Amino acid sequence: IDDAKAKALEFLNSRGFTSMASTYYIDENNIATINFAYTQDSVTIYPDLIKVSVTMDNGDIIGFESAGYLFSHEKRSITTPKVSVEEAKSNINQDLNPEYSGLAIIPTDVKTEVLVHEFKGKVDNRDFIVYINAETGKEENILIIINTPNGILTI
Repeated sequence: IDDAKAKALEFLNSRGFTSMASTYYIDENNIATINFAYTQDSVTIYPDLIKVSVTMDNGDIIGFESAGYLFSHEKRSITTPKVSVEEAKSNINQDLNPEYSGLAIIPTDVKTEVLVHEFKGKVDNRDFIVYINAETGKEENILIIINTPNGILTI
């Protein structure tokens, strides 16, 4: 999968899609579909998503889906969070011991975007991502990370 990610990233860079970071992937029928999110100023911009499909046997690019990126991408004015990472962490489940934290922009149900503190960690051997609003400190969303034999999915 690392080779497929490298091929997909090379494909994106060669076409002017820079500052992209791989997030999740699925490998089905010997085809890896890798999700990439744009990053700006070390903030992961999830609405600017691109999916690239790569054959696992020879590394050919056979799929490219960029609707999220094309409809959402713009240079954003990212404000300094009003809520510190420590304050945001105090608002997550105390059983979740974050292995990663960072800033991200996520889409909302009402077609807007919100700056959040993103925490990834485990509770009872299950992987979670918790998003805490960086302006209000309120929980925006929780995702369960599913590690399957075919890849990493979120629900």
